[in-house]
Amino acid sequence: MRWDFWEKARLFLRPGVKVLYKGESGGDPRFPLSPEDGPFDLVLWHHAPYDLSEIRGLLKPGGFFLTEQAGGTPPDYNLENQVPLFKQAGFRVLYAGQSYEGGHRFMITAGRRKQP
Repeated sequence: MRWDFWEKARLFLRPGVKVLYKGESGGDPRFPLSPEDGPFDLVLWHHAPYDLSEIRGLLKPGGFFLTEQAGGTPPDYNLENQVPLFKQAGFRVLYAGQSYEGGHRFMITAGRRKQP
């Protein structure tokens, strides 16, 4: 399975979309906001540990979270274990993919449910 994190992220970009990026690499300089600038329409988390309650707090209701992670650290860090956690945290999972090409990694795109 092949995907491109930045290509997937660009699918969500529209004028006026407020984006927060966090990652281990330099990433895309168009997303230099800090958590204090939230809430956000889109949160991009690239190869950096995340906490779903923190992400939920950063997103506007109806906002989206896109993450790509290296799997296996900790050992339960994989798609099968993470997707149920997303659902428990109130996210709807729009895309979930896992690959072992060039090392284990997974990607999840999820939306924060709007308040009833």
